[in-house]
Amino acid sequence: MKQRPLVLKVFLPILIILSAGGFWAGKQFIHSRLPGIEGTLTVPHVASETRIIRDRWGVPHIKAGSGDDAYFALGFTAAQDRLFQMELQRRLARGELAEILGPALLDVDKKFRTLMLRHRAEEYLARADRINPDALKFLDAFLNGINFFISRGPLPLEYTLLGTAPRPFTRLDVISMMGYVAYSFADGIKRDALYTILAARLSQADLDRIFPDYTKTNRVTVMQPQGVPPEQASSEPGTRDTTVAVPDDFTGFLASYQALLDKTAALCPPFTGSNSWVLAPERSTNGHALLANDPHIGIANPGVWYEAHVKYPGYENYGYHLPLLPFPMLAHNTTKAWAITMFENDDLDLYAETFHPADPSLVQFKGKWVRINTIEETIRIKGEDDITHIIRVTPHGPVISDFLKGYTGPPVSVSWVYHKLDNPILDVVYDVGRANTMAAFRSAVSRLAAPGLNFSYIDHSGNIGWWAAGRLPIHPAHVSGKMIHDGSSGRDEYIGYLPFDRNPQMENPENGMIITANNLSTMTPIYPIGILTGYFRPDDRAARIYELLAERDKWDMAGLKKIQTDTRLFSGLVMTRAILDT
Repeated sequence: MKQRPLVLKVFLPILIILSAGGFWAGKQFIHSRLPGIEGTLTVPHVASETRIIRDRWGVPHIKAGSGDDAYFALGFTAAQDRLFQMELQRRLARGELAEILGPALLDVDKKFRTLMLRHRAEEYLARADRINPDALKFLDAFLNGINFFISRGPLPLEYTLLGTAPRPFTRLDVISMMGYVAYSFADGIKRDALYTILAARLSQADLDRIFPDYTKTNRVTVMQPQGVPPEQASSEPGTRDTTVAVPDDFTGFLASYQALLDKTAALCPPFTGSNSWVLAPERSTNGHALLANDPHIGIANPGVWYEAHVKYPGYENYGYHLPLLPFPMLAHNTTKAWAITMFENDDLDLYAETFHPADPSLVQFKGKWVRINTIEETIRIKGEDDITHIIRVTPHGPVISDFLKGYTGPPVSVSWVYHKLDNPILDVVYDVGRANTMAAFRSAVSRLAAPGLNFSYIDHSGNIGWWAAGRLPIHPAHVSGKMIHDGSSGRDEYIGYLPFDRNPQMENPENGMIITANNLSTMTPIYPIGILTGYFRPDDRAARIYELLAERDKWDMAGLKKIQTDTRLFSGLVMTRAILDT
């Protein structure tokens, strides 16, 4: 017992030294995996002097002698900052997560293989002659920058921990990821089953409380920011689709799909929620149009957006990119600025399918048996054998219920604008950054099929504008877009798609302001759809923004920043009174 103090005196310092040494070695190892952001590089791909200056926030400001060099530098900096995030995003969209993360992600891979994001991207890129050649050229320069960083490292620590290394990034990775963006905006795949189940169990009044019909109350819309009096609101009754299978059959579909949504959100935050407003020159203190945008989307680290400033002869934009996309989704320069929020239109529908009882390769469509398409794909799984995944594709689209564990109800397929129509999404994001007039900007966004986006715009000439972009399916009069439809009879099929010039939009409105906050676009009927339907968000944010903007005739940037940080809930007073009265 008397020897214990001596043992402590000898071994305690050794333990402390070893612990400190281990901590120091671990710290040095982690720091060795961080990319260097200072110095000079000689790069064979870059022809002109290209400078990357990072500000105190780490935002890269890129100035180059050509577009090729600028986008190479942007790809290089994006890889420095976000390489493993981009790895997860491309693998999520392509259905290849299990290859590096193991069998726990197999069901997520099956989901996105079945949604055919990679397949659709392959079809899009196979028609490269229809894509703007400059957009493809600059995309390739961006990818060269990413891959140059991969070739020289250091690679993020996550690759070492997983025992893997990144393969080169390709065009297919980028376009597949854009498909995931469109998917994350498509609320129908997440909500139509719930609406169908509840519609069978609740009265219309109770259903409307859970899924408010904003055409029946005094609501603030984008085109009517002051609100519409009840007597002017639509009195059209809600539509009920009575042609579907027994609603209880879809409970398992909803439960299984929600579990997959939760797992997906942990890997890549959903793209949900934003505000924007623009003010005409007569409403600003400096006589110029003003724009504010806060696309908050999902909170994550690293964030959804990648902020960068890119300048080369004939082009300059300071904006926010998706890490895998070289062109900004929202940005500003010396001549214009633009913002985005979610349109919240319904561009995806679910159909209950009937397969032939003796021949599973046949499905009933418009009262006849027709043959389905079948796609076989191989999914690699870390530590296990590869598997073959089979995708059944009906005239409506892929059967998404096939990958749901424990689901025994009717097969459910997805009919999605993203699958059905040409969607030159790369051209759209490329062209909006280069549009030099409001007409050119409108023309660019008019080509977008999916996802549905509100584009708000200002320019140095004093113009302000807003366009709800995205193609809107036209349903038969008896069909509610929020229900699971009958896929067999043909009664519930799309009639067509609304042309863009009938989409909600405004240019230089008389009141000098345009507010979008994922709320209903308009209460004015649109031919031949009637009252616009979708999964629009409550109008609380839009109403509060309008309330604040109405307090002054003229605004400056400092004032708009205060609006963005406003914390008052517009409906809070009503809710407080209701609570106190109970």
